[in-house]
Amino acid sequence: ILHGALVAKPQHTLFATGVSPFQTITRDIPITNKFSVPVSIYSVEIDDANFEVTDIQVPYTIPSGQTWNGLKIKFRANTTGLLFTTYLVISTNASVIRIPLRCYHGNLQYAVNNLPSDKSNGDKEVAFGVIGLQQQYTRT
Repeated sequence: ILHGALVAKPQHTLFATGVSPFQTITRDIPITNKFSVPVSIYSVEIDDANFEVTDIQVPYTIPSGQTWNGLKIKFRANTTGLLFTTYLVISTNASVIRIPLRCYHGNLQYAVNNLPSDKSNGDKEVAFGVIGLQQQYTRT
């Protein structure tokens, strides 16, 4: 058994969908070898039409404890409501490794039960007003 992982920092694997017209985001994805041995990367794939692996030079061997900066990904949203996870699939001499890529729309979604209707159309609304950073607010 070979213990370790190939790791990408979460801030490199999060993609906001933005608003239309959608812009292509090109991002470097540094990959760190947390195995105790060098790992050779043979291929990198993403099975999602919103993503594309670009400018990759494989095979490439990442020494133990080192970071590879040779991976670029292009992301282009096709709608504002994207909220899903897909995977960057890396084939190596150690295993096939899946790194999650997360798309998000940034919309706050909440659910409140038994809230009285404050609007004439029956929609329920929570109005907190202005709240300070350390302030707590409850409604009973």
